[in-house]
Amino acid sequence: MIKYALCFTTLIGSFAMIGCGGGGEELVKAAQKYETDSCACKDVACTTKAAQDYSKTAADLAGKKMVANEDDGKKIGAASTKAAECVTKLAMAGVPAMPGAK
Repeated sequence: MIKYALCFTTLIGSFAMIGCGGGGEELVKAAQKYETDSCACKDVACTTKAAQDYSKTAADLAGKKMVANEDDGKKIGAASTKAAECVTKLAMAGVPAMPGAK
């Protein structure tokens, strides 16, 4: 389960950076919404839904002819990274600690 959550988060982060060339400000807003939604989640099912919603929005925006600048790319990357951190933290919460670890 954790492996899937981490892979899915990585996929979404990669998708955001690929989509950066076509989404501009709208994709920045979508990435920031994904961050907010993911970090508010209390279970992995919620993070999966947030990622699916973001993926759909990004795919919809990819068809539009927009120009993203370097600043947009940085904002998308930051939001995607924060979302990945939140999803990873949530996924790892159910993993027992290694014996002898503090």
